[in-house]
Amino acid sequence: MGAISTAGGYISSTEQIASGVLANGGTYTTLTHTPSAVGAGTWARETNSVFWGDFCLSNVSGAANGNNCSFTTCLPAGTYKLQLFYGADAYGGILDTYIDGTEVASMDLYLASPGNFWAMKEETGIVVATGGPKTIKLQLDGKHASSAGYWARLYAFSFIRTA
Repeated sequence: MGAISTAGGYISSTEQIASGVLANGGTYTTLTHTPSAVGAGTWARETNSVFWGDFCLSNVSGAANGNNCSFTTCLPAGTYKLQLFYGADAYGGILDTYIDGTEVASMDLYLASPGNFWAMKEETGIVVATGGPKTIKLQLDGKHASSAGYWARLYAFSFIRTA
């Protein structure tokens, strides 16, 4: 096994998998600072002291059904639990998560009266059949009947290997 380099003080998930560091488990967390690609909508960093870490990635400016952005990561084959950390409010839409074009989760981000401006939802039993680089797409797909919009305020998401 070769040496693992660090870029910016962290070890990338690609390097961890290639080196075998996380071949048998692990947690793969992506902070949503900057998406790898924007497919639709305007996604920008929104700053507010009430947010978790004082900021989030948001589509609030021009929020619409179908807004989406993508992130790249590397996941070994296995079964995962997805945890999504987001800002919950009365404007939240329904956010679908895709891995390489296959929908693996759908989460309603609506909350009638938010308390802390952040929340976490999870989806279990997500199977990644083939390990390697993956495109994670997050897309607004509808809204709760009581929601006033299609907002998504995203902090991070994690894939936690369970098997």
